Amino acid sequence: MRNIIDKDVQELMDCLHLPDNEILERFSFTHEGEPLSNEHARQFLHFLKTELSKECT
Repeated sequence: MRNIIDKDVQELMDCLHLPDNEILERFSFTHEGEPLSNEHARQFLHFLKTELSKECT
C-alpha cells in the first residue's frame, strides 16, 4: 500500500507545474474519506505549491 501512495504522491509532485484544472482532472483529493470540492482542492494545490516554493528558496 505504501508504494502505491508514494507513487501517487510522486506523480502529483511531478504534475504541480501544470495548470490547476489539469491537475484536478488527473487526481481526486479527499479529506477523511470525503471528496474535496473543486474550490477546496484548488486551495490545497495552492498550499502545496506555496509550501514547496518556500523549500526551494
